[in-house]
Amino acid sequence: MGFFHVIWTLFLPFLFICVLFSTKSGTAIEPLEQVFEACYGVTADDFLEPVCNISEVLYIRDVFTYAKPHSYGCPQESTPTNRNDSFCCRYNNDTTDCGWRYYGESYKGVHYTNCVGRLKCTIQVAWNRTELNCDPHIYMSKSNYMRQFYHCIKTSLISDICTSSTKTGNELYVWNDGYPDTSGDCATSSGCACSVSATKGSTIQVDLLDLRLYEDGVGTCYQRLVISEGGVETSIACDKKNQFALTPIYTSQSDSFDIRFDNTHSGQSGNFWIALRAIDSTATLTLTCGNSSAVYSCGESLPTTPAPTIVTSPSNSSSTPTNSSSSSSNSSTTSSSTLIVLTTDLTSSVTASLSAAASQSKADESDKTALIAGIAGGALFLALLSLLAGFLRYRFRKNKVSAEDEYTSHFGTLSDANNVAPIGYRQLTE
Repeated sequence: MGFFHVIWTLFLPFLFICVLFSTKSGTAIEPLEQVFEACYGVTADDFLEPVCNISEVLYIRDVFTYAKPHSYGCPQESTPTNRNDSFCCRYNNDTTDCGWRYYGESYKGVHYTNCVGRLKCTIQVAWNRTELNCDPHIYMSKSNYMRQFYHCIKTSLISDICTSSTKTGNELYVWNDGYPDTSGDCATSSGCACSVSATKGSTIQVDLLDLRLYEDGVGTCYQRLVISEGGVETSIACDKKNQFALTPIYTSQSDSFDIRFDNTHSGQSGNFWIALRAIDSTATLTLTCGNSSAVYSCGESLPTTPAPTIVTSPSNSSSTPTNSSSSSSNSSTTSSSTLIVLTTDLTSSVTASLSAAASQSKADESDKTALIAGIAGGALFLALLSLLAGFLRYRFRKNKVSAEDEYTSHFGTLSDANNVAPIGYRQLTE
């Protein structure tokens, strides 16, 4: 048992390394995530104040409110004379601290909008009621501190969709003209476009960082992003609003595509910020942006293709779902020899879903192959160790003399001994 314990102890790290190097993460952005924490209260310390280095800007991924248990004796509102920042306003774990995504209506997202795209920001901590999310017998009735999760992204990796530029890297970003301010008038911004390509034939993933396109009071959308690949256009419109949650929205089937911004609204309005990432982590993206001819002008109606809403479970960390639907719509595109027209809602939805699935399958194929190879290698290694153990056990037994063998060499078999009377035995007579 000790021998096999030693072998397993040696093999386990090997198996872990195989799995580690044969898998990679999904949606992520390159810079490490940071967290800023602060109490809810009335002093100058009770503010969220994330800051980046020069030549970097903030992306706020999430803002959470938390409550400590009653037993901790923490104040719900910290004051100059009643506060304990290090104990009451610092995250411990999800067992002791009850938290969820901030949903305050009165602030309408300023904990995000006042910070994204800027070097730094200052925003006062807010609170949520806790009855619906926390056990009222354990936690105070209002949250008492906030956590803001953010990334600092280099401006050298970000392109303005309307400004002529070329950038390279494994992960690049595109935002609207003027971001973090709203996009310019339709006369100057509609038709702005970028083209992106990847080396090594890598497919490309598009993630939403911030999507707040303009729609009027009756739900008419006046702006959209259009991804053109292989003669098919995929529309990313107002219904894809992501509430700043990092959201995968598109995975290419090839190593290149174009992105266009359609804007038919007069006046400044709408924001977007997207990330482009090569699925192959060793590949390099080339992103070229600049103004081009508008496909839709001011006042025109953008094409709409209603798609069935796909209900998804909200994130466990959020009190409100971050996406009301997940769908992509395809519009007709004309090439020199082929006219592709997708007319029905079902065709649009199914085609987009199948395309995304096929793209993801191709992107993951190399990862799955590497994982299988790693596991197979580990199994082979274990089999060789088993053979070695069997051989050693055979040699050990071959040279070992058992108690039974020792008896037999002197006295015959044990069965014979049971059938032969001992020397000096005299049978009793009646």
